[in-house]
Amino acid sequence: MNWWDRGEWSDQRGETNQAWPDFYNASGADLLGDASATAAMYATPLGEPPSDFDVRSVYESRPVNAYDFNFSAATPVTGANSTGEQVLWAATFAAPNGYRAVPKEWDIAFDPPYAVGLPFDSTVNITQANAAVPNNQNIILGTGTDKPIETFFVCEENTVFGVAGSTSLVPNGQTVHVNVNVWGTLIPVTEVSPPFCIANQLKFKNIAEEEPT
Repeated sequence: MNWWDRGEWSDQRGETNQAWPDFYNASGADLLGDASATAAMYATPLGEPPSDFDVRSVYESRPVNAYDFNFSAATPVTGANSTGEQVLWAATFAAPNGYRAVPKEWDIAFDPPYAVGLPFDSTVNITQANAAVPNNQNIILGTGTDKPIETFFVCEENTVFGVAGSTSLVPNGQTVHVNVNVWGTLIPVTEVSPPFCIANQLKFKNIAEEEPT
C-alpha cells in the first residue's frame, strides 16, 4: 500500500480536504473563450491599429472632381518719402467654399521692373490665415530673372492665403504694380479628414468578431 492511500499526505498537511486547481473545474465554454482570446491576441499585430485608408499620393494626383486653379492679383506700390525706405504690400486669395486649396507655384513680377534705373530690393513671405507659412519666409526677389516660387501646403475651404512683401528703392511718389499669379489644385471637401481626403478607403475585418476555428 502506498503512503497516499493511507492518508499520510493529508495528515502531514494537517488538512483533510484538498481542492484541485480551478482550471480542472472550468466548463467547456470557459475554455473555448480562453482559446478564442488567445488566438485573437496572436493574430493582432503589434503597433498602431491599421488605417482604413490606402494613401498613394501627396495631393499631386487629382481626384475626381478636383480642379487646377489660377488666381491673379495686381497690387499697387507707391514710393515712400525717401528712396530706399521699405514699402509693405500684400496680395491675398481665398480657398473656394467646398474645396481645399493646395497652392503650388507663385509668379511675382514688378511693373515696371525697374524704377529710375534702380533694381528693386524685395523679400516676400508666403502666408496662410495672415501668418507666414513655416519655411517660406524672407524669399528674395528683384534679381530681374526671378523664377516662380514653388510651395506645398493645404488650405481648408474659405481660408485666406497669399503673399506679403517688403519692397525698397521705389522713388517718392512713383507707383509700381506687383503682379501675382498663383497656380495650384482644388480638392473637393468631404467628411474625410485632410490627410486622407485623396486616399482610397479600405474595409478591415474586425479580428475580435471572427469565430475561432
